[in-house]
Amino acid sequence: MVNCDDLIGTRFEYGGRTPGVALDCYGLLMELYRRAYGISLPDYSSPTSAAEISALMRGQLHLWRPVEDVEPGVVLFMRLGRFTHVAMYLGDDEFIHTSEVTGGVCRERLSNWINRIEGLYRYAAQNPTDHPVCDHQEPSGP
Repeated sequence: MVNCDDLIGTRFEYGGRTPGVALDCYGLLMELYRRAYGISLPDYSSPTSAAEISALMRGQLHLWRPVEDVEPGVVLFMRLGRFTHVAMYLGDDEFIHTSEVTGGVCRERLSNWINRIEGLYRYAAQNPTDHPVCDHQEPSGP
């Protein structure tokens, strides 16, 4: 399991690639893949707008293998307005993501976003049997 609780609340910033400081949705995905699988996802040059990120993600679909089942570790390609958004499914109807709307990294219920899903994917170089789940640490009592 991978502990990703330290990422919750990291502020959103387009092109953000610094965990604990600022991440965009793809920067968060890059960090989750690094922690969970030891895989460095290919990055792209500094994006200047959501449209550029969206075009890039669609242009990189050949790097992603479609899957049919929503299971921990699956990458969710979603619509946010006219742009493509990525998130990672954690299990138990939860996913982790960040966006301009949320303002920072957060967990949300997949059932609230189900109509926005465009596809389920795994990175092509990823072992299909790898299923990480962020290890959610419950706050300890007083």
